[in-house]
Amino acid sequence: MNKSLAPLIISFAVIILLTFIIINTKPRESAIELQTNGTAPTMSLNRISKAQIRNKAPVLRKQRESYIPESEKFLENAKKFLSAGKENEAEDALRTLLIFEPDNPQALSLLAGIFYYSQRYPDAEIIFRRQVKLNPDNDSLYNHLGSALARQGKMKEAITMTLKAVEINQKSSDAQINLSSMYASNGDVESCIKHFLLAYQLIGYRILPFSYDPAFDKVRSSPEFQEIISRAKKDMDTNLKFNEIPDKDAKQPEK
Repeated sequence: MNKSLAPLIISFAVIILLTFIIINTKPRESAIELQTNGTAPTMSLNRISKAQIRNKAPVLRKQRESYIPESEKFLENAKKFLSAGKENEAEDALRTLLIFEPDNPQALSLLAGIFYYSQRYPDAEIIFRRQVKLNPDNDSLYNHLGSALARQGKMKEAITMTLKAVEINQKSSDAQINLSSMYASNGDVESCIKHFLLAYQLIGYRILPFSYDPAFDKVRSSPEFQEIISRAKKDMDTNLKFNEIPDKDAKQPEK
């Protein structure tokens, strides 16, 4: 062996020996020992502190809110579509808004109107019921619900809902007229006349256009109904004469 290589070989031998000693003296735990110690081999993850969560919350909330549409923008678009006679587009805008804001009162009212006037009474009923649940003291909503139910022939519940409107607000002429027409459809002349008279007392001769509703055909010939109509017509004539304003510039007849 070359004597010049001896020191190098001895150095390598010492390094290998030390490595062997270190490996064999390192403590190792078996799976049983891990279970006995109440620990388990798991992947190490970076833990987020409560402070970090609190700091991230506003950012996450802002990101979530960025996906929520602007209510006013959708409502404005829906109204524009309705004014242009584009009910389908208006309905789409309102439906989209209600996904994010299911209790938006304006959106619910507009959508219910679209359903009702397009004669989709079951859909209108659903919206009116939701509105009543959100605003149980609103007489107009009960009246609207009653109308939607009546259009579907659900007369018993329709009367119940409209009576609720009158209980809340006895001066609701719309509810009184609705009740009168519902009772007329059922052939209940007495109840019909009662609420028709109450409506007349509230709005006077302006009840005349409502009297032509086909719902009143069953009671139209009754003396009580005709009496109210007669009084309303006299009121209208009196009002027209009272509102006649003489033309000051008109030439006065010579005496």
